[in-house]
Amino acid sequence: MSSTSARRRLAGSVAALLVGAAAGIGLLAPAPAQAAACSGSSGVTVVVDFAELGGGVTAGCATEGGRARGVFSAAGYTLSTATKSPGFVCRVNGLPADDPCVDAAPSDRYWSLWWADGQGGSWVYSSAGVDALKVPDGAYLAFAWHQGSGKSQPPSTVPVTRTAPTKKPAPEKSPAPKPGPGKKGGGSNPAPAPTSAPSAAPGTAGDNASGAPTPAASGSASPTDSASPDADEPTPGETFSVDPELPAADQITAGPEDTVTFSAEEVDGLPAWVPAVVVLVLVGAVVAVVLVRRRQV
Repeated sequence: MSSTSARRRLAGSVAALLVGAAAGIGLLAPAPAQAAACSGSSGVTVVVDFAELGGGVTAGCATEGGRARGVFSAAGYTLSTATKSPGFVCRVNGLPADDPCVDAAPSDRYWSLWWADGQGGSWVYSSAGVDALKVPDGAYLAFAWHQGSGKSQPPSTVPVTRTAPTKKPAPEKSPAPKPGPGKKGGGSNPAPAPTSAPSAAPGTAGDNASGAPTPAASGSASPTDSASPDADEPTPGETFSVDPELPAADQITAGPEDTVTFSAEEVDGLPAWVPAVVVLVLVGAVVAVVLVRRRQV
């Protein structure tokens, strides 16, 4: 075989190797990011803003409303509670890692709980804990890390409209009672004795006909179920409008599993597939050099 033919074959082999490497880039490159929040008007979009803890703002989707603790869990978030303050959430997905989770957190370092009704624009501060707060389907639920003095702030994202406001039906007018036999107008028959309306079983949607989040039927949350009272704390139920320029909650692409401060998918700012392709090309170059030398012997 002539040296020219050998070189042509070698060139063809190297070209095929490079084409394979290019194809590998296409296969290993990540797919376009998808929103982590719920789509449409059903389910509860759960948001966690890690703020100073690192990890950014992440989101998840729970398929239905309910108690806040269960909704966080269904969306993929793990909540840790303080051993001496049952119900007090001290960590979300393991953060802050330096909290021993024994006592309730101090008033300048804690997770603040928020919700939004899915009708746009504002977050509502909740003083009830995750075991007491209930959120309806179509709403938002969030934890935002608070660190430092001043009032805690809602998550850095806009709870955009998910459900159209529903019109409450106007109450039907009851006909005026007719005077009883032998009575003239102006009086009325005695009203029937009131009877107690049937109540919904605990934990069902009937606990809250309006659809707004409510505390548990047993009453308000215990002091250990929410952050310690503080003069700088928002008033329970206080509404906070956020900057409309902030990202919309339904556009968050980072999910609960992306809350680590360092991502194994990045090496010095590069996606993990880049080093793999570089290694592949280098191996191809070494093979090409070896083949050339053998042909020349």
